Amino acid sequence: MDYQKNTRDIWIDTLLNTSERILKHLTKKEELNKKEQELQDLCAGFIYLHGICEDKEMLNEPDTELFENVTIH
Repeated sequence: MDYQKNTRDIWIDTLLNTSERILKHLTKKEELNKKEQELQDLCAGFIYLHGICEDKEMLNEPDTELFENVTIH
């Protein structure tokens, strides 16, 4: 049986890709203002924590489907 991505997995993958794009953009800038520094830290932190979750296989199991009925804004 093939594993099908659920809403949680799609949401996390999208957030990871967005964080990587933002971090690449910000690291190209010579100077960052305070908000950009905070955003850079937030993105780097998410990428780091996602890596830990992947290493520990915390995201390998299907979600409880809680996110199927919830819209996150």
